[in-house]
Parts: sequence; structure tokens; C-alpha cells
Amino acid sequence: MPFKDKEKKREYLKKWQSENRDKCKEYDKRYTLKNPKKRKAQWKKYRLNNKDKIRESNRQYELKNKDKRKLWRLNNRDKLRERTKQWDLNNKRKEYHKQWELKNKDKRKEQHKQWRLNNKEKTKARQLRHRLSGKRREYENKKRNTNMNYRIKLILYRRINHALKGNSKSKRTMELVGCSIDYLLNYI
Repeated sequence: MPFKDKEKKREYLKKWQSENRDKCKEYDKRYTLKNPKKRKAQWKKYRLNNKDKIRESNRQYELKNKDKRKLWRLNNRDKLRERTKQWDLNNKRKEYHKQWELKNKDKRKEQHKQWRLNNKEKTKARQLRHRLSGKRREYENKKRNTNMNYRIKLILYRRINHALKGNSKSKRTMELVGCSIDYLLNYI
């Protein structure tokens, strides 16, 4: 049935496809099996030209199928781990995350801040676990012994803190600061 008007042809094809979904799917499968390179190129071009549309479609699907997706992830943990390992082996994941972090520093910082505000109990529990495990102490000792700038920063911080509280026996720190304790307290 030849059409001169492109709009009429489009409408006819849409109607025919909606009425014959099974035939269309079968044809599509056969075409993909016969022409995998062509199909791959078509999908690549489509994904590049319709990023926002695909992203929105995925978001809608995730919202509608939360339980289904959660159940699938629970049942397929090994598959997901294997896929993640393959991704890591290709070194795409680390590079992708580095690039994403660089592009979205402010966004990430805001997300972390928001999460900490919404999950204060979890944050406190995690900090307590971390402190009690001794890992923090090990980390601090290692950093203090290897990083001279960090060591100097800690020493100055402690000396200034003691001086401000009136526990200072030496005035050298205050000479380094170059002002009186009262002025420094007002300045801070």
C-alpha cells in the first residue's frame, strides 16, 4: 500500500505494529541474529542521540519495579559480583568514577552532607565503631609518621589549643602566631 504522505504512512505502520506485536518481535529477533554488527551500530547511534529519553525511561522503570529489581538483585548476587569484577578488570569502573567525581564534586559533597543530616544515628554508630576498632588510631599514627605537613599541623593545633585554654607553659607558639590570645580568640 504506497503512501505519498509520510505522516499517513507512519500512522499506518504504528497501527500495524501495535496489532502484530508478535510478528514484529519475531522479525526483529531474526534480523538481529543475521546482522549483529548493524544492529549494534544502530543501538549505539540511538543511545548517543537519545540519552535523556533513555535515562528517563530507566528511571520510570525503576520506580515502577522497585520490588522486582530488589528481588532480582538478591537472587543474582553472584552474577552481579562477576559483572563488577569484569568491569574492574577492564579498568573502566575506576576511570569512570574518577571522571565523574571530578565533574560532580559539588553535587557529591552536597549528597554526602544531606545523607549525614538524614542519617545522624547511622553516622554516629559508624564513627563509634571506627573509633573502637582502633583503625582510626592506626591511621592517625601512620599518617603522623609519614606526612610531615600533617604532623606539623597537629602539633601547632595542639599548642594553640593549649595556649587558648591557658594550659600553655611556653610562649613560643604565640610568638609564631604573632598576636595575643585575646585577639586570636576574637578573630576565630
